Amino acid sequence: MLVRMFLGGNTADGFKSYFNERLAPMKKIYILKGGAGTGKSTLMKKVGDFAECEGLKTQLWYCSGDVKSLDGVCIVDKAIAIVDGTAPHVVEAKYPAVRDKLIALGDYIDEGKVLPYYEEIASLCSEKAKRYNRAYRHLKTAKFFEDTINDECEIIRPKLVQICSKVAYEVRKLTKITRQFMTAISPQGVVNFDDCLDGKQLISLNYDYPKQRETFFEILTNMLCGYEAYMNPLGSGIDCLVVGRYAIVPYVSEKAGEVVDLNLALKKAPSDMAYEKAEFERYISYATDELSKAREAHLKVEDIYIPAMDFDGVNFETEKILGEIFS
Repeated sequence: MLVRMFLGGNTADGFKSYFNERLAPMKKIYILKGGAGTGKSTLMKKVGDFAECEGLKTQLWYCSGDVKSLDGVCIVDKAIAIVDGTAPHVVEAKYPAVRDKLIALGDYIDEGKVLPYYEEIASLCSEKAKRYNRAYRHLKTAKFFEDTINDECEIIRPKLVQICSKVAYEVRKLTKITRQFMTAISPQGVVNFDDCLDGKQLISLNYDYPKQRETFFEILTNMLCGYEAYMNPLGSGIDCLVVGRYAIVPYVSEKAGEVVDLNLALKKAPSDMAYEKAEFERYISYATDELSKAREAHLKVEDIYIPAMDFDGVNFETEKILGEIFS
């Protein structure tokens, strides 16, 4: 069983990562080091495919900077993870040899083939960083307009606590808490992986303001011992909650067994916030455009490194990892 998700996301506060907390309980971690075009994502895809063929519960951690690439693979049934240990989600070997194993794919680069491109590579990396900084500024502005919309929201908190209590009674309590992203603000736009909803009983939320969702999940999670929290991609609290056989989603779905109306806890009817909503969407669009340009710079760096790579060496490392995990 494969489940796709994001452990890192582009938010209004910059890049947000949940890698360290997800890796903490792992028994074995393979940390891949190497720049663009060194074959990290391809290696992880091969491991994920093999795990799927073996029928193992596996999570694919995709890259919010390019949703076609992987940042990591977790074989849940074996408590083993393989991750991209390079920026922005830097992962270092905390327990070398005992738990963590560094795989230096950069060792298979023919330096003589890339040295002539030093200035071009440096320029492209600078361009990529500039585009990311611009994207984060746009996301911060989008968050400003979201907060402006929220300012109109006056919640009757006791009523919302009552609603949360009813939902908390229905869902099965767990003892483990995980956080990740279902949705990413990416170069390809806003991308959503909803594999975690497969086979779940849906509970839909109906609301007019983001603050209603934020406050609802804030209250509800304080009533639960464990849950899978899928965080809002902009950084505005929780977007979706999976608890046992239930999934609480931030939209009204025809597949939902129940729709919870959070507007019952509003003090006043929603006012027209058309301008703020339009500006929010506009700045999200600006951000994804900058992320797309950052990805273009990244791909140009890959185009320089790929011809300089000894992929036979990378394949050797791949086979070695597969042998260690599945033998």
